[in-house]
Amino acid sequence: MIALSKKMLSILTSGILLLSLTACGGGYDANKTCYIDDKSPAKKFVTSKGTERYYCKDHVTKCIICDEKATKNYENLMDFHVFVCDEHYNK
Repeated sequence: MIALSKKMLSILTSGILLLSLTACGGGYDANKTCYIDDKSPAKKFVTSKGTERYYCKDHVTKCIICDEKATKNYENLMDFHVFVCDEHYNK
């Protein structure tokens, strides 16, 4: 059996994690386009009513109100996801 040092094990684990995150692409599908502006790739979100909608990275990562980093999302009455920062989520 090969004895690995803690440092080597840490490097190996980090490499595998980085590779798996890169391969997943953060859940964005290049074959799908954004529901709002037809940009690709897009990420799937499912509403509580079961409607599948795809949103591009611009809409998922920016607050719709202030353009700060979006950290939360909610569904509006028209069954769309709205992406907002912490400040605007609490209002």
